[in-house]
Amino acid sequence: MSINYTVSVRLMTFNHAPFIREAIESILMQKTNFFVEVVVGDDFSTDSTLDILKQYESTDNIHIKILNRKKGDEYWFKRQERGRLYNFQNILENCTGKYVALLDGDDYWIDPLKLQKQVDFLEENPEFGLCHGNCHFFYDNTEKWQKNANKDLSNNTIIKGRKELFYYLLDGSYKIRTATVLFKRELLNKIKPNTQTFLMGDTPLWLDLSQLTKFKYFDDVFSVYRISSESASNSKNKIKKLRFKMSMAEMRLYYCQKYDYIVNTNLKERYNSSLITLKIFDNEYQSKHSLINPTKQEKFIYNYSSNMVVRILFKLKVAANNYVKMARKLIK
Repeated sequence: MSINYTVSVRLMTFNHAPFIREAIESILMQKTNFFVEVVVGDDFSTDSTLDILKQYESTDNIHIKILNRKKGDEYWFKRQERGRLYNFQNILENCTGKYVALLDGDDYWIDPLKLQKQVDFLEENPEFGLCHGNCHFFYDNTEKWQKNANKDLSNNTIIKGRKELFYYLLDGSYKIRTATVLFKRELLNKIKPNTQTFLMGDTPLWLDLSQLTKFKYFDDVFSVYRISSESASNSKNKIKKLRFKMSMAEMRLYYCQKYDYIVNTNLKERYNSSLITLKIFDNEYQSKHSLINPTKQEKFIYNYSSNMVVRILFKLKVAANNYVKMARKLIK
């Protein structure tokens, strides 16, 4: 029998065996008066992630669908060509619900009414196409918590129009925590395709959707975001971490061009800083864009980024700045 799902949960997994039970159980605990499908896209985990997921059964309202993927199939070849973010895209392509909720296999929801609250709001307010909420951070390596991660942000600010929302998203003063999101699936068909690829999939999606619909922020704590010691955005490998930051800076420039917005002073400074820092630590890096209206100091450091003395002095400066930031956090 064909079922019309109100919500599709995009559950993206890769080697999440230690955490996946919390993720799937947080979905199955949702109390809804509508049907939900859980679309699981596992990116060829080498641990027991899939075996654990297969132990769980669908409920009356929530149905689990694990995408069938094998090495050598169509997904496998496209994954080799497009990189790890193809998993993000492919799962969305297999979602059939009116709305899509996002969850990664190492995060989990803590509010059993998360989906019901969000669906109720979007059904009653059709001018909104995306809603999201607050979350807690859990640092996996230290087992420390940061409660109410959005408390110092601008998420409760009244935003006037899509241009203002766009810039708030770009500069990070308005943040969207992926595991708290629910959006209208039909909006995906209205997004203009990108001509460049980046190392992150969620922020570009928020920027595209910001130009199509209004966003609603709930101060409710919907989820726990697990920050591990090794991920694309938080890596122990210095070069990997800087390349992710560089990709984010390039993405900001690209999206300003895509939607014909000015690259403001803040974005220019952040781009120049990311590029110079990466060149110091990885002199072989070939940037897509040159420095933007650089100062004399920025131009000098960039041009002499291969000089050993310049590299040492710059690294000492970076280390000093990091110690100052750490000290400020301790004082707080």
